[in-house]
Amino acid sequence: MRQFRLRAVGVAVGLGLSAAGLFFGPLEAAAFTWSIVSSPNVGTDNNYLDGVACVSSSFCTAVGSYDNGSGTSQTLIESFDGTSWSIVPSPNVGTVRSGLGGVACLSSSSCTAVGSYRNGSNLDQTLIESWDGTNWSTVTSPSAGIADYLLGVACTSPSFCTAVGIYVPNENGGPQSLIEAWNGTSWSIVPSPNTESHYNYLDGVACVSSNFCTAVGWYGNGSGTSQTLIEAWNGSNWSIVSSPNGGPGNNLLSGVSCLSSKSCTAVGYESDRTLIESLNGVRWSIVPSPSSAPPNILYGVSCISFKSLKSCTAVGGHAGGQTLIESKKANKWSIVSSPSTGSYSTLIGVACLSSGSCTTVGYYVNNSGVAQTLIESQ
Repeated sequence: MRQFRLRAVGVAVGLGLSAAGLFFGPLEAAAFTWSIVSSPNVGTDNNYLDGVACVSSSFCTAVGSYDNGSGTSQTLIESFDGTSWSIVPSPNVGTVRSGLGGVACLSSSSCTAVGSYRNGSNLDQTLIESWDGTNWSTVTSPSAGIADYLLGVACTSPSFCTAVGIYVPNENGGPQSLIEAWNGTSWSIVPSPNTESHYNYLDGVACVSSNFCTAVGWYGNGSGTSQTLIEAWNGSNWSIVSSPNGGPGNNLLSGVSCLSSKSCTAVGYESDRTLIESLNGVRWSIVPSPSSAPPNILYGVSCISFKSLKSCTAVGGHAGGQTLIESKKANKWSIVSSPSTGSYSTLIGVACLSSGSCTTVGYYVNNSGVAQTLIESQ
């Protein structure tokens, strides 16, 4: 599970959520070779990247958090200018903790990042930041409970964005789905359905228009096992959509990408194996996907349509500390060779351009036991 999400789930567990911990085929020669790209870190403590968005070969933005050495986490934003990655100043709210878990960009002068911060009453609240081409600034966003986290965001225009995550209503309640929408002027909470489970969790979202979005995550089935959760937006309401599970163990979805309202791909894990599901028309189904040395988990996915061909790239980790990248070509998923570094490496977010090139971000643990930013590109 993503570092930012680990923190969110950790608080949720303390407030009543009981969920299983998340940890982390054949190789196919890739059209592009993946390589590690130099990326900066703040200070000498832990640095994590959780999400990335790219609009061209000369503009990408990655978000996450870093520890400032005094027990406080701060927002971390890095930008790619076509040549190198650099840290961009980003605001923090409060003095206790701030972090970003997802980002979406419409252009090099319009990005939205989401996460959470801890206020003076020691309550976690939603955090949304906006990029105008020059500076990042905080945007007012509502919170629904005593603990609120936004984990993913998607934008289709300057007047339509959707962010998803979880909130904990009270000390006796488990996390429930949280969805917020941007109308060009302000953010507001949009009613979202939940199963009858003690907890419902939305981790990723994709939108193709203001009339179609898909959010993915998981819920508890009442017997201590997590099951896939998919919700759909039709322009007026969110509803739960039937989604399959791969087996009797834990089934979770973490990332989603859509090419149209009839074509979406969601990724996650089932027990210690990768889990990939596909929407083809009106029904979600499980797609065969390879796994490497267990455990395996996929965190993020990005699909593109290029010269009438459709392809997807999914990223994550396996074997307790190695990167995992899978690629879909000609309707078949294959593991693609990807580099790892340090004693532990994992990839969390991925963004692909229509040209076919992709960028993925995450973190690795160095020989001193400190987490550092990890960026790979092809």
